Amino acid sequence: MTSDQISVERIRILALMLLVPFLLGSSRAEVDDQNRARKVLDVAVQAMGGARYLSVRTEVETGREFLFKRGQKAFVPFQAWTVSEDPVRWRHQAFKGKKQTVQVYNLELEKGWVQEGFHTIEELTVEDLKSFREMVKRDLHYILRNRLDEEGISFFYYGPSDIAGSGELEAVEILDKDNVSVVIYFQISTHLPVRMESPTTTRSGFRIKTETEFFNWHSIDGINAPLTTHYYRDGEKSGEKFIESISYNIPIPPHYFLEPVIPPKKAAKARKREQKRLKRLEAEP
Repeated sequence: MTSDQISVERIRILALMLLVPFLLGSSRAEVDDQNRARKVLDVAVQAMGGARYLSVRTEVETGREFLFKRGQKAFVPFQAWTVSEDPVRWRHQAFKGKKQTVQVYNLELEKGWVQEGFHTIEELTVEDLKSFREMVKRDLHYILRNRLDEEGISFFYYGPSDIAGSGELEAVEILDKDNVSVVIYFQISTHLPVRMESPTTTRSGFRIKTETEFFNWHSIDGINAPLTTHYYRDGEKSGEKFIESISYNIPIPPHYFLEPVIPPKKAAKARKREQKRLKRLEAEP
């Protein structure tokens, strides 16, 4: 080996010696960041009820929803039944009787249906089920109960100095192996979630930001629950939900998550009403 070669080799070794501490320090910083973020999530779970919160398998809610679209607001009384453990099953009913709209999503069967009054039942499309599955993956309670130990999940911590505002919040970004990102903001004083943000892609291919805000926390059967939730799409309010009652871990009849069935008598009456309506329309000049 020539003297020039020796000099080059010495420079290479020196560079590696200088680089190794930097790489080790960077690796340690990433591990510390992950650990700090995970600790924030674990403390939040404890604030929401700890083992009781994690043991929830079913939820039954009743309340009111307000939907906002193009400056208009619609009031909708609702009931919802959820099996929160995998595979998720969900039933939502707006209004009652002939005005009711029932949605059923059953990820165990990979099927879903929509019932309108006592008139029609339609099976949901593959795209409908895909959208629901993506919504579940971004749900606060599903994340905290089911996804924290998921393979390929990464956590990133953001302290009060990283977040614009009063310095009362800290946040954790959760990034999965499919690059789906969710940021959850926590009140430092209570450790409870106050807001979530996540980018999503619409069916038309547009990238939008969805936000969810949580208010009015109450302890129910030892579990802290937000009774008021606000929803936003690209900064505009899209809805509000007000829970009036909520029950945990009560049995839900399995047929609630199967294809709805319209009672024959009600279906017959609905057909007669529809026929009369069509005749009136035909008689009009």
